[in-house]
Amino acid sequence: DAHRSDLVRVAAWRVTQLGGLLPVLLAAAALAGFLWHHHQPRRAVLVLAAVVLAEAGAYALKAGLGTPRPQGLSDGADFIAAFPSAHAAGIAALVTAWVVLLPIRGRYGRRSVITLGLVIGLGVGVTRVVLGVHWPLDVVGGLGLGVVCGALPGLAGSAERVSGHQSLAVPGSCRLYTSDAAGD
Repeated sequence: DAHRSDLVRVAAWRVTQLGGLLPVLLAAAALAGFLWHHHQPRRAVLVLAAVVLAEAGAYALKAGLGTPRPQGLSDGADFIAAFPSAHAAGIAALVTAWVVLLPIRGRYGRRSVITLGLVIGLGVGVTRVVLGVHWPLDVVGGLGLGVVCGALPGLAGSAERVSGHQSLAVPGSCRLYTSDAAGD
């Protein structure tokens, strides 16, 4: 803590805000709105459900486990228990759902989106440790919870395709999953 400069603290504080509850929920709502606009209401609802499940799961685990935070922060009224990091869980769920659900053209486009998602998710996680509000394992647990919850919409889409639905290309590179009426 003594070796952190004010510049590092300010930068870490700004980056960690990306994983806050309000920014994550607003970004999830924007992603859901995009999907809804492209006639994918089921996927839009799944995105919101994934992020809410990750956040709710993180807070439920915090309440159930009661792991203390570094530097005695959980002793005060401002902080609840540490494990898992809700910031890490929320941003990981959002980024994973984004990577899984948004149509991305080309190998380099997908790599770019995955790289950006990793930078954002890991950046938020690292800042939680840098600020001294979480242990590293809290961040790992939060990232794991978020990735699992964020992947659920993609798994639901896979189940749709396996159960007789077909992928249709839509102008603008969006994909819709609808039933194959011609094949019935």
